[in-house]
Amino acid sequence: MGNSPSATTQHPNMHARNQSLGSGESSPGPRGTRSRNWKLPAWLDHFNKHDLKIVFRCWVAVWVSFLLIFIQPALVDIGQATFFAAIVLFAVPPAGILLIYLLAACSLLLGMCLAWAWGLLTMKAGLAARPGSETARMVRSLGEQAAANARKSGRPVAWEAQILVHDGFMLDASITAVFWVMGCAFIYVLARLRTKNQKLALTQLFGTIVMDLFLLYGPGLPSYNASLATTLVKPGAIGVALGTACCLLFFPQSTSYTVLDSMCKLISTMETSLNTTRRFLNHQDTSPAELLAIRGNILGIYKGAQQAIGFLPLDISRGRWGAEDVKALHAPIREMMMASLAMLDVHMSWVRSMEKAKKLSMGVGEAEAPPAEDARTEKPERHVQGRREMMEAARVMDALQNAEEAVMHEEAMSSLRQTTAELLAVCSQSIKLSVTCIHTVNSSRWIRNPPQHRFDQLTSELQSTVTALRACRETCVADTTEGVLEAYAAMFNRDGNLILAEDHPPLMRGIMLCMVIEERILVMADGVDKLLSSILRLMRSRNEYRIWVPCRLQYALSWLFTNRLSVPSSGTFSDSENNPDDIDTKDPVSLEEDSKEAYHRLRVSRGYTQARPRRSWFSMAVLGTVGWLFDTAGMFAIRMVVVTIATGIPAVIPHSAGFFYREKGIWAVITAQMCVVIYLADFTFSILTRLLGTLIGGVLAMLAWYIGSGSGPGNPYGLAASVAPMILILVWLRIYLPPAYLTASILGAATSCLVIGYSYDDAHIAQYGLPGRGYEAFWKRLVLVLIGFAAATVAQIFPRPPSATRHISKTLSNTANTLCDHYALLLSHWGRRGSHSPLGAVAEEISIGVSESLASVDGMLALLRYEISGSPFDQASLRQIQGHLSGINHALRRLLDLSASLPHHLQDRLAHQFGLLDDKMIGDAMAVLNIVAQALLTGSPLPERLPTSLVRRFFDNLQEQHARPIFSKALVRDDGYRRYCVAMAAYLKFLSVTDDLVVTMKQTVGERHIVHQWEDV
Repeated sequence: MGNSPSATTQHPNMHARNQSLGSGESSPGPRGTRSRNWKLPAWLDHFNKHDLKIVFRCWVAVWVSFLLIFIQPALVDIGQATFFAAIVLFAVPPAGILLIYLLAACSLLLGMCLAWAWGLLTMKAGLAARPGSETARMVRSLGEQAAANARKSGRPVAWEAQILVHDGFMLDASITAVFWVMGCAFIYVLARLRTKNQKLALTQLFGTIVMDLFLLYGPGLPSYNASLATTLVKPGAIGVALGTACCLLFFPQSTSYTVLDSMCKLISTMETSLNTTRRFLNHQDTSPAELLAIRGNILGIYKGAQQAIGFLPLDISRGRWGAEDVKALHAPIREMMMASLAMLDVHMSWVRSMEKAKKLSMGVGEAEAPPAEDARTEKPERHVQGRREMMEAARVMDALQNAEEAVMHEEAMSSLRQTTAELLAVCSQSIKLSVTCIHTVNSSRWIRNPPQHRFDQLTSELQSTVTALRACRETCVADTTEGVLEAYAAMFNRDGNLILAEDHPPLMRGIMLCMVIEERILVMADGVDKLLSSILRLMRSRNEYRIWVPCRLQYALSWLFTNRLSVPSSGTFSDSENNPDDIDTKDPVSLEEDSKEAYHRLRVSRGYTQARPRRSWFSMAVLGTVGWLFDTAGMFAIRMVVVTIATGIPAVIPHSAGFFYREKGIWAVITAQMCVVIYLADFTFSILTRLLGTLIGGVLAMLAWYIGSGSGPGNPYGLAASVAPMILILVWLRIYLPPAYLTASILGAATSCLVIGYSYDDAHIAQYGLPGRGYEAFWKRLVLVLIGFAAATVAQIFPRPPSATRHISKTLSNTANTLCDHYALLLSHWGRRGSHSPLGAVAEEISIGVSESLASVDGMLALLRYEISGSPFDQASLRQIQGHLSGINHALRRLLDLSASLPHHLQDRLAHQFGLLDDKMIGDAMAVLNIVAQALLTGSPLPERLPTSLVRRFFDNLQEQHARPIFSKALVRDDGYRRYCVAMAAYLKFLSVTDDLVVTMKQTVGERHIVHQWEDV
């Protein structure tokens, strides 16, 4: 029930320790230290059959691309940049299913081809800027100068002409201006597109790299050259072809196979929620970090499967189940996952409320200590931020302490542990059986198919398990309710009505908590039941193996060009977060009709701005244009253009063009472009990791070069053998390092490819300006990387560094305002009469925006400690605020859902007796959320006196009514009462988490307008 005061009953710590020691867990050692279970880091712990197959497939693709460097005819035909095929394979390794790999590879090739096409237009326009007669004259001069140089050096005239071209002999200011204006415009557009749609990151990166060829070398060409981009496009296409071939030849996996495998892992992890519930009922301690780790593990697997689920309509596979069958399992598994996360939320709320009560009990003594007599007239030395809210919360908790009720609650929990034990055991057995069934179906594709009697046996076990699960559920409902009533029998009279005390109204917090736990367990059992029923239906209807073909092809383009991600960005994920395409099994047309009024009310609750602007249309156009040019996307695009000009301009200056070409300055330009990021926190972290990746890649490349070549020009056989272990290490790092190190691993692999490629080119291909062999190639590469880092640093910091802290606080502010809108929508639908409320069908959909918005900043929060900022918000405070807003969203989502399913008489009871629709409570909650949203936006301190604590006002409102609540054993036995308890818990969680949000904000930004009232202290 959140951090509400209803969850403050303490349990014996000694009993918890005894239970923990008897549960088979690691016990403290002789000195009180817990034994450590050493294990490999997550990025190394992949020595299983499935992951090793993926590594082998990627390793083969990259190794073959390296072999093309060492095969002389291939090297001569492809060119000095043959190693670019390996770079492409490191950027997009064939580690997944074929369809996803093809889409990523096609987005990469799309950027390269777009840049090639635009570069040809740029070349046409640029060369046309110089008169033809002038061009002919310069070409004749080029030939004469080349012939003169050839007579002196004894080298061919063509070679001397090539040197003159690369040294800038044909450069002209007018041509250079056209090239750079059109080329920078293309880079600007790609950068803006990337910020709007992260799926186009590969398109932007490789499109920019190809455009660099035209910017740096196009202005110095003597004539139109349509094949300029083939230097990179040809090896890039070869790399994509190699990756596609490896996806098909080495351990191919269909989309349905990948999804079913992820489903098995996801279902298996959900058993941890049942184990956590057993520990909770046995009074065993569980830390919030452990609960968060369990939640993150479940959601990480779920998000990993979401991307593949979108491609099921394109799947080609052989097996018993087709794409539609696999997709039919997604809804019950998602429902089961939400139930599992809801169970974890109950435990997490309990643990956090206990920690909160402990902290308040420790700090309230100092806060309430009266000042000395001689200090009453002096100014206090230090004001405790949020002291008022903490003191009121402590008083509420103290007022709710009742030793007699604590004993009854312990008896109720003991009864709950006994009556739910069998149902929890059957749920665990059902989870294991469902995993066995899915794994058996998924493992029988082409060979080693299990016999039919094995499937018949599983079908029989499924039927018996479903029957046992339903019987246990019915028994649990009856026994649990009677057990709770028996534990609280002293609170009821002979007629079964509640005995009312004169001094304070009974809160029945113990019964409510037991009912909430029972409801969560029953909802989990219902989810398991639906999953087993779905599997049973498929096992009975699908008895033959067949080839399944795609049903819809338009998903491919819609996935690539829609801004919505197939999976949440990262980080925080709530049980309300899901794919909106699958929110219900109803027909989409009817769902849209049911949702129409709810969305209309949501728009109304958001209000309207001033209809007629006070500014003129001209000023509005100017302000809009300036805002568009200098928003986050615009500043990122401008920085990309600036860093391109700063690092690339030496290539088009006659005095430095030759030096730039010989030292391969293009890689300094590319490095600088790759280092420009949207926010400063990402930049600081990326610079450190990319430098480390460059060093690691260079060291591995030098080891491979000298082992395979010694001091010679490069032995193809020795290098083919020596690069194999180097590739294995780089592929492993690229695939299994955390996403934050993605670019660093690619940059390290690119350094290895450049060192090996250029070193071998030096003696095996006739080319002007190669950087040397081995160590010489590496240190030149390192210098170019450092130059790129320096240029990117200057462009990133000036004129104003893009602050991730400012972006996160603005996002959280907008989220707080959105929660106010959802709160208003809830109030407008609560207790509404009618056949059914349309809000029930869209309760999850209207909250998914909040969940995704909160999840979108998770990656930036992880890197926020690397940012230098003057904002009052830091990483810890923003994480706390994010967690509070997520908790409010969870509570509102449950209340929105219950507004359609909870009986109307119970809705009225919650609204009238507990103030859900009370104007004063509504105004206080709205005011607090809006003040918090404004403080997040501006960073200004909050007033000391706010209408908080909301929980205290809730209980004050309850006492002011002087109403005698109707409560009886018959009401507790009502099935709808459990949902009423969930609604009550969600409402208290909404109020208590809002209070916690205010305290966190005051401790972060401070307080002002302090009102000192010494007589109240």
